[in-house]
Amino acid sequence: MTAPVVTEQAYRYWTYWVLENGQWSFSQVAPAGTLPDDGAVQGWRFAVTTVAGNSTSAPRTDPALAFDRACLGVSAPAGSKRVAIVIDSGEEGIAPNDETPPTPRAACAVVDEDATGAQAVASVADLRVEDGLVCAIDRYPARECAITIAIQNPASLTSPDAQAQSQSMDVLSATATQESDASTPALSSPSATDAASGSPIGVGLTALLLLAGLCVAWWLQRRRIRGTR
Repeated sequence: MTAPVVTEQAYRYWTYWVLENGQWSFSQVAPAGTLPDDGAVQGWRFAVTTVAGNSTSAPRTDPALAFDRACLGVSAPAGSKRVAIVIDSGEEGIAPNDETPPTPRAACAVVDEDATGAQAVASVADLRVEDGLVCAIDRYPARECAITIAIQNPASLTSPDAQAQSQSMDVLSATATQESDASTPALSSPSATDAASGSPIGVGLTALLLLAGLCVAWWLQRRRIRGTR
């Protein structure tokens, strides 16, 4: 007899991680509420999770090595600090229709000493933010923002085999890291399309940081999100 297919609602969005005790830890604080020190490592991964405001899908690289790989040879002038940013755009299997995840990369953010995690990632990546949530990094995904989707066999997301495979995978290489640092995109200036659609990119970095202070869990649990994969 064929076992019934289990379907469950899940969330697809950019999850935010910090380095704690040599391991990735899902941040319970929004990026605008974090104040990384010089030498800190912060990560982002586009992932699917069945738990609002949490995830088991950490960036697929060793966070203990990430700072050296991203910031080796980068100096911090007086009054500034270096923060390694890992951007893992996730697997092709969870990508929105007709989209391909960008190549994962790491970048070294050199920012003011009092800069937040939000300011650090904004200094090295092109962000799209809506209602306080980072919806897109490096223009991925192109349109959606933390939508709900229906997934089959949700237990597979947290199965021991899946976790072991994820932990053993390293999506960064020394060569890829150096190349991505050299080609890190700057924040784009607002286009006519952005302004017409009310995109927060056109509002400026100040508004971005104010919006980013809202908690991801609050946003996911309370906002009615339309659209499915």
